[in-house]
Amino acid sequence: SRSSAAASSAFDFRAHEAWLMDALTRTCGSSRTDVDVDACLAYKSNETIGVRTTTEVWTSSRLRRVRSTYVDGGEVAQIFNCVAYPSTSTPDAPIFGADLICIGKGAARKVLIGVDLQPMCRDASYAAAYVPELLALRDGRFADVAETLGTTTPSTKFY
Repeated sequence: SRSSAAASSAFDFRAHEAWLMDALTRTCGSSRTDVDVDACLAYKSNETIGVRTTTEVWTSSRLRRVRSTYVDGGEVAQIFNCVAYPSTSTPDAPIFGADLICIGKGAARKVLIGVDLQPMCRDASYAAAYVPELLALRDGRFADVAETLGTTTPSTKFY
């Protein structure tokens, strides 16, 4: 289900999709079980505009649901979205989301990458346990990524 619909596309996120699915399976999916997805959602194609969409869903002992969707619009659009919901047996684990979006081509190409960790609860003890480590990661190793890539954060550029 991860075969590229537009193999000739000069840019895609298929390697990133495979890496994330492998990482989630290795770390959280030792008992991975694929979930049947309605056929109209598992694969959809619009040959008129050259877009193919694939979706897969699975569960494991540590993840109650993982849903990944890939939109392959060839040279014009490549979009990968994944959301992983933790098992109810790990109530302090956040919901994980990743969006990799590339639209346009040539000089008009825009790439947006978003990673989101949404806490399952919002109390002070939860924040005290996890937020400092996340802030250290953001302000340390990843502090200058946007500048290195010649990009700005949405809050700086758009708001």
